[in-house]
Amino acid sequence: FERLQVAADNFGNSTLFDQEDATQAFALLTSFQRIGVESYERVTKAASDLATVTGQDLKSAQIQLAKALEDPAKRVTDLARSGTVFTDQQKEQIKVLQESGRLFEAQALILREIEKQYGGAAEAAGSAGLAGALDSLGEATRDFQEQLANSTLLIDGTTEAIRLLT
Repeated sequence: FERLQVAADNFGNSTLFDQEDATQAFALLTSFQRIGVESYERVTKAASDLATVTGQDLKSAQIQLAKALEDPAKRVTDLARSGTVFTDQQKEQIKVLQESGRLFEAQALILREIEKQYGGAAEAAGSAGLAGALDSLGEATRDFQEQLANSTLLIDGTTEAIRLLT
């Protein structure tokens, strides 16, 4: 849980999605029994790249990707709606892997293809131009507010600084 909290914070700091988006994305994955917790970060990163490129919100991209990972042989073609291209050979390989009980390998193949086609898009958008700068400012402000809420010393010092400013 703590690792996912740190990952959500890092996710919020490096993309145009915020920490709460990542936390909700991780929570959404808990409803998919065939996706291991150890994969949550990778799946969410892939979904954020997919969402960034296709203009979807993170939740929609996460659901679409999670469904494909839950049942790769049947649902991999659903990713074509977002423009993700799998060759016939890849589709057959995914099917064979799943049918032979190697679900994790089928999932890894799907994630590799998503990463190949969209990889890094969310982080690139998060560091680009005014939108990236404003998003970073918003994340830093939220982090500061969380720190304030957990520290009476910070609250007292900040209150005094604000009084001096006004």
